[in-house]
Amino acid sequence: MNAYQIMRSNANLIQIAQKFTTEDYGYAIRKGDSQLMLDFTFALQKAMSDGAYQRVYEKWFGITP
Repeated sequence: MNAYQIMRSNANLIQIAQKFTTEDYGYAIRKGDSQLMLDFTFALQKAMSDGAYQRVYEKWFGITP
């Protein structure tokens, strides 16, 4: 996120540190909401297969996932 903000900023800024963590992050879905889970999984798989996920990730985080 910082890399994206720096890139978009008109200020003379640099990033001085890399990520501090390497863990993955997840999404919370209400227990028992199987339809939402299916819909979410389908949408995420589609976004990953057509390149949309990578484009959004690079836009907001400035790096390739």
